[in-house]
Amino acid sequence: MNALIEHQDLSAFNTLAIQAEARFYWAIESQADLSAALTWYRQENPQMPLLVLGGGSNIILSDHFPGLVLHMQNKGIALLEEKSDDETVSIDVAAGENWHELVCYCCEQGWHGLENLALIPGAAGAAPIQNIGAYGVELCDVMDSLECLEVDSGKRYRLSAEQCQFAYRDSLFKKAGEPRRIISSIRLRLRREACLNTQYPGLQQSLHSLGVTPEQASPGDILQAVCNLRRAKLPDPAALPNVGSFFKNPIVSEGHYQQLKSEYADLVAYPHGEDYKLAAGWLIDQAGWKGHREARVAVHEQQALVLVNHKRGSAKDVLALAQKIRDDIWQRYQVSLEIEPRHIQVDGALAPS
Repeated sequence: MNALIEHQDLSAFNTLAIQAEARFYWAIESQADLSAALTWYRQENPQMPLLVLGGGSNIILSDHFPGLVLHMQNKGIALLEEKSDDETVSIDVAAGENWHELVCYCCEQGWHGLENLALIPGAAGAAPIQNIGAYGVELCDVMDSLECLEVDSGKRYRLSAEQCQFAYRDSLFKKAGEPRRIISSIRLRLRREACLNTQYPGLQQSLHSLGVTPEQASPGDILQAVCNLRRAKLPDPAALPNVGSFFKNPIVSEGHYQQLKSEYADLVAYPHGEDYKLAAGWLIDQAGWKGHREARVAVHEQQALVLVNHKRGSAKDVLALAQKIRDDIWQRYQVSLEIEPRHIQVDGALAPS
């Protein structure tokens, strides 16, 4: 069983490589670790800030976290024979499992549905919080349920996918007023027969570059094409610290979309119910921000949606650049950009976007 560590450096545990320190830190490798850590927390000071950390790929840390960081590192992928059938398989995945490694493993086993979500950084337990998605597929498409633990009561229970209230890059776990919960495992329902989603134009182009048509593609082809796409567009955090897409694609009314389309003929947008989802990267690129560099942070040279921390800047540096971009996009297009990664403030609170 792991034990409490004081004054833990978190710079290696967040992909933006922000220099940050946790007052208290506990690596969670088992249910026993999690129970022990929360027991200590409730006895010591249940009012102190609490942060659950996975892969650190969707978070902006302040320089100092004054409370307890629980670092989810529990592992395990279990096939649930009793809940599987001739058409589908159900698996339980521990929260600390690496997401991309999970996608690859499932593809190798012939369990399909995750291929479009390849190479998304982070841990499995963080996937439901953001309802991760890419190339026409979202986690909610394959999610059955999850197991979580309430921080204050210690109660452990399961939530169905419907109870998680999934939406675009959103879920129950991001809503104010909800009990504090820690996701310990997720349950996925995958298909034995492939039912591939190749509707995304960029994915179709990537498949063609592999010499495969969308109609001929196998799940392995989809996985490889997605990896090629992401590697071409997104920098490796190990080489250039970043959190991937920094802004959500904004959703606007049809009227607003038509107005923008009349001014910008090559506007990139997709229908979203009765509204339209704009490509945030296109807006930022057209506004001239791609490749913009400041003292310690920058906009990536090949992907305007990505902010990079090239000189180990602070959260203040990153957010200052983000705000300049948001202000400019609003002035140009009257479109409000929302930051995708979670910003944890000095007091441990989650900052509003």
